[in-house]
Amino acid sequence: MTIRNFIKFIEGWLGKLNFEEGLLHGNTASRIKGITVCWMATEKTIASAVKRRHNLVIVHEDLLFPPGYASSDSANLTEKPGIVSAKRIALLQENSISVLRLHSLTDRHFVLDTLSDILSLGEPLVKKGLQRVYEIKPVAMEKFAADIRKKLGVSHVRVMGNPSKKVKRIGGLWGGVGLSINAGFINNILAYKIDTAVAGEVDEYTMRAFSDMGIGMVEIGHEKSEEPGLMHFADTLKEKLKNMPVHYSGDKESWRLL
Repeated sequence: MTIRNFIKFIEGWLGKLNFEEGLLHGNTASRIKGITVCWMATEKTIASAVKRRHNLVIVHEDLLFPPGYASSDSANLTEKPGIVSAKRIALLQENSISVLRLHSLTDRHFVLDTLSDILSLGEPLVKKGLQRVYEIKPVAMEKFAADIRKKLGVSHVRVMGNPSKKVKRIGGLWGGVGLSINAGFINNILAYKIDTAVAGEVDEYTMRAFSDMGIGMVEIGHEKSEEPGLMHFADTLKEKLKNMPVHYSGDKESWRLL
């Protein structure tokens, strides 16, 4: 199967690629030997693909740094790339690896609802595009956050709000939707009168806004909130492409608590 044919297969299965999705590096005429799915094409995940002799990496996030949304110059590989981008591109070229980005498609079909299932949030009260709002039996924030940490198998989560305050109506801000660059989306979630948000990644703009509104928050981590859905996608892809090697490559957190 060529990458061109694989993209047609994906669009027939999940829908048309969004403007931010598509082949970021490589040639659509290349024949696929194996597929590595990952959150981001870091040096580690590229090395994982090389080890398995996979020549297609499917990423959820942008290949480049600075990412395309941060700098117009970074969106064109033919221009002078950033220092980080140049290193990644060199590794890809050296090993003849192509990179395909599937972002909103994997969000809609896998990421959003896989995480809510793991967290036992039940059927969403609101399910509109990427928006998810849930209602649960009231529980203290401290217990709610501890349960999330346990269900995800992580050593920590970041929490805002009164530990004894009851959590009932929850807004989902998976991935990077909780960053202030997505303030319009956050504002739409606030309109549903949530008392708590479960977020992948937030910045202090969002924290201050939620603090002003008296809204609690549990921050999981950008990659951690999307990884279960991407693993689900990789498993499903493997079932559909029975003769094609498919592997999910995760990456450990790049920081630690002191």
